[in-house]
Amino acid sequence: AFSLVGALSIVRFRTRLRSSWDISFVFFALSVGIGAGVGSYRVALISTAVICLSVIALQVLPLSGVRGRVQLLRCDLSAYQGSESVLIDSLTPFVKQRWLVEARSLRFGETLSLRYRVILESDADREAMLRTLSELDGVERVILYADETDSDS
Repeated sequence: AFSLVGALSIVRFRTRLRSSWDISFVFFALSVGIGAGVGSYRVALISTAVICLSVIALQVLPLSGVRGRVQLLRCDLSAYQGSESVLIDSLTPFVKQRWLVEARSLRFGETLSLRYRVILESDADREAMLRTLSELDGVERVILYADETDSDS
């Protein structure tokens, strides 16, 4: 019952959780707290140890070849001058993969904000990519977040 109330309070008050890790830790804390609250200290301690070891293992083990290299790229284009196809053509030499995450209109339709998840070809090309994108006609702003969870709306 307490975990359900905790889960509902997260949804109800719309607490901004930046990553799936955050929600995992909230539910882990709820489960350990319930275990301790009902007097099952052994279960609470064992589950705490398992959770800690799991977190350490996920941080240390390279489970994916791209883990840690996926970055969030935000480009704001003028709706009157900017073109997404020109942006993509300029972006292609610098990235291995890209996924469009969000496209939205800003300033009553005057600006188009595009957010991509990208995997860069090389970290050395970061400055060249930002410079190239910034010099395009119609590009108002280019932001490359070091970690995809760092972006603020």
